[in-house]
Amino acid sequence: MTDRRSDWHDLGSGFAVYKQPSSKNWYLYARINGQQVRRSLKTSDLERAKEDAIFYMGANKRGIEDVSAMLSPPKRSVSIACNNALEEIEDKPISARSKNDYCKVVEEVRSLFGKKSFKHFSEKDIHTILSRHKSKTRIATAKAALNILIESAVKNSLIERRDAQKLPSVQPKGQKRRQVLTKDELALIDESWQEFIDSSRNFKTREKRIVFKGYFNFMLETGTRPGDEMDGIRWGDIKREIDSDGITMFATAVINGGKTKHYNHVMMREIVLTRSAQTALSEIARLHGNYYGSSDLELGEFGLLDDIGLAKAISMKAGNQEAWKKHDHERKRQPRYTTRSRKLAYKHIFRTPYAPDKKIDPSVLFNQLLDFCDIEKGDRDTYSLRHGYITNKIRDGLALSHIANQCGTSVPIIESHYNKFLVSKNAKDFLKSEK
Repeated sequence: MTDRRSDWHDLGSGFAVYKQPSSKNWYLYARINGQQVRRSLKTSDLERAKEDAIFYMGANKRGIEDVSAMLSPPKRSVSIACNNALEEIEDKPISARSKNDYCKVVEEVRSLFGKKSFKHFSEKDIHTILSRHKSKTRIATAKAALNILIESAVKNSLIERRDAQKLPSVQPKGQKRRQVLTKDELALIDESWQEFIDSSRNFKTREKRIVFKGYFNFMLETGTRPGDEMDGIRWGDIKREIDSDGITMFATAVINGGKTKHYNHVMMREIVLTRSAQTALSEIARLHGNYYGSSDLELGEFGLLDDIGLAKAISMKAGNQEAWKKHDHERKRQPRYTTRSRKLAYKHIFRTPYAPDKKIDPSVLFNQLLDFCDIEKGDRDTYSLRHGYITNKIRDGLALSHIANQCGTSVPIIESHYNKFLVSKNAKDFLKSEK
């Protein structure tokens, strides 16, 4: 119940309509046989909410059994509490991602304890839910969702405030660092890509595998996180630093998704793309180019090649290298992009052409690839590609601050998670003093 008079409208006879501060919909309040009943009226229109409430009030006065039963104190199962909580989560003014995370936790509670009376939903049960989450962030998310569930149960008279369950303190057990793919395994995968792609007769699956090949190699070359970070990259996020002659010096990509999309809460995170990472994008661009009616060389349509770079590629394809060399040396102006590149700038890269608004599931494709190559999965998943990137850069001697900036993490996190490789790397420096 709220203290704001504009959000509480007394209708008499123990009935009222009210609105929660965080909800867009109106709720019915009724006192029946000494019991408080609250129900969402599922409308944000006050007059309609009053009409519905008056209907229930009149039906209840006349003793209509069905309505009276509907307005009687609700069943007190955990499953009913989950239904109420999901409705409240949907009404909350929070991001779609947070809603999705909270709903997953509530559904997890329902699947494990749905048939229980909410009064018997114990601290031990809550501990079971929290213990299933490994990181501090996930535990915090689960606690937030459980708080919504418990508060909803109190508001809907499933339990009394004094009986509300307490959230126990749960510390993350620590997550075992995933295995990385060895050089031999990566070589085997590299040799098997085309066969893996062609092994499916379904064109949708083949396109998914072509996109996943770019996804896989891009992660190997950039250390980007799978999921929201990779899914959020669009063609327009690919940038190139160009010298005075219009020649590309290096390329970058802006990260628009994930937990570090605004790096240090100040600016968008920008990562450096190696030539191999750019090649991974070019292969996806070719797939999309074919779909949109472009030739396999019109990568300029997606901002990966400038107009002169495109002319170079066409000349090479025709076997005339001298023409593009002369053209390239005479370049004196900034490259221009085609009109189509602007139209497609907001299209996500790691999507299939036939379903540009639907994310691919990299974990499923990753497992299919390992099975196809007869590589034991073990503790590997798509995050293994990111861990492999960080491990290799440490071994190459790249400054930890550079690795941290590229991967959207911090030097202390790298030092705590990759101590084994840092000891091996630093040992060489210590041993130099003995010479």
